[in-house]
Amino acid sequence: MERVSTGLKGLDEILGGGYPRGGIISVAGGTGTGKSTFALQFLYEGVTVAKENGLYITFEEERGKVYEFMSAYGWNFEQLEKDKRFLFFSYPPHEVDHFLAQELMIHDKIEEFHVKRVVLDTVTSFAVLYETELKKRQEIVKLLTKLKNWGCTVMLTADCNTDAAGTPLPQFDIEPLSDGVIYLYSIRKGEQRLRALEVAKMRGTKFSERLFLMRFAAKGMEIYPNEHVY
Repeated sequence: MERVSTGLKGLDEILGGGYPRGGIISVAGGTGTGKSTFALQFLYEGVTVAKENGLYITFEEERGKVYEFMSAYGWNFEQLEKDKRFLFFSYPPHEVDHFLAQELMIHDKIEEFHVKRVVLDTVTSFAVLYETELKKRQEIVKLLTKLKNWGCTVMLTADCNTDAAGTPLPQFDIEPLSDGVIYLYSIRKGEQRLRALEVAKMRGTKFSERLFLMRFAAKGMEIYPNEHVY
């Protein structure tokens, strides 16, 4: 199976080289677990290291704030956009329906700019368009089918509640439709709060079914395969 580097130190090692190329990877976690940073690192490393152009579609973030926050890691998304190697599409919550109306335009941009990696942040904001849980699931199935047809490696982020232990509680049934599922944790341990990652699913991949310690480092998020959370 052809692999796509995750862009995170340690995670490629866990996954035997990276994500399945052309797959849909779902990244879920509670507030503050680093989902957007995780996804943007996938795009940044794709452009700067793997030479794969990227597209970021957000329903929550503003371009200026994203570029400012990510510059703390030395990631210059503004320059990548000027170089036409990175695209940023923003749809405020009340304009999510515009995203659906512009699907063909987005697909044309993907082909025009030879985009290979796409992030949609977050599918939760997309789901609020629909009133019932059944309708949410139906429309998300349609969305994932469209994303699959774009021919890119796609990452979806999803907000979710957690139980008392900090374990993410899946929503919208996106996991069965995804080629890979990753959960991000924020665990309180004494006076500290630890970050952790769990690979719950990755097609065509043997992986260890445990939590891996994760930290926000100077140049982005890092995974430590040989360290234990507990």
